[in-house]
Amino acid sequence: MDTKKTGRRRLGTTGVMRKMQPYLYILPLFILLGVFKLYSSVYAIYRSFFEWDGGRISVFIGIQNYIALLTDATFGKSLVNLLILLVTSVLKVVTVPLLVAELVMSVKRQFSSNLYKYLLIIPMVVPGVVMILLWRWIYDYNGLLNGILSTLGLENFMHSWLGEQATALGALIFYQFPWVAGIQFLIFLAGLQSIDTSIYEATRIDGIGPVSRLFYIDIPLLTGQFRYLIITTIISTFQAFEHVLIMTNGGPGDSTMVPALHMYNETFSYYNMGYACAMGTVLFLFTLGVTAFNMKYIKGVDSQ
Repeated sequence: MDTKKTGRRRLGTTGVMRKMQPYLYILPLFILLGVFKLYSSVYAIYRSFFEWDGGRISVFIGIQNYIALLTDATFGKSLVNLLILLVTSVLKVVTVPLLVAELVMSVKRQFSSNLYKYLLIIPMVVPGVVMILLWRWIYDYNGLLNGILSTLGLENFMHSWLGEQATALGALIFYQFPWVAGIQFLIFLAGLQSIDTSIYEATRIDGIGPVSRLFYIDIPLLTGQFRYLIITTIISTFQAFEHVLIMTNGGPGDSTMVPALHMYNETFSYYNMGYACAMGTVLFLFTLGVTAFNMKYIKGVDSQ
């Protein structure tokens, strides 16, 4: 009897270890995330209630940093710019890559289809800073865009695209035009390829055209891809400031200022780290709210 009990205990212990084994494999990842992500985020929220320069000065001031945000004209302007960039970024992500993926899917020859895929993927290997500097040269007064306008005899339309308040934000919106190459194209293409071919065969038999198929079949079946791309675009737009920093540095004036760049300047130029932490907390809450709204009201096919 004792031998049987001992054997059962060993089997039970072995079963528990087998169940725990996958979690032990990913435990180091969670430890790293906890130390470098979760802890730093919680600490930033804590420091948002202090007048703090990152060093010796550390005075508890309650919600004064948050009150200061309400009267910060630069922060208010940056939120307006962020909203404009956010709406246009989402529109760019869910339209042009989808249409290009549809066009690539409609190519019958395998060689031509693969060639288009490779050509659209190649720009992804270009370093981001190189791409930003290239577009800064395009927008320069002596750059490519004005050169084309001058060649066409349209000198009246030439501008210092990044140096004028009337055109700087629009120039940032058209950055990376025509917004085709990238991971968004691949996600839509993979989604279209995963649709059962029998559905497309049924549409051909019923005489459904490509436009009707796009709106009544492809888009509803790609809801999961739309949701993922919208969420990631919202998060990246809230966080991104590198191209703004390099191309305009938030100027002229505050015409292209975004909250992430304003937070960067407060941190590393003025050492108002407590105030920057408050700004980051507000951005986090905005991002969380928009993402939660998107998760709730944009349903995938599986949840419908």
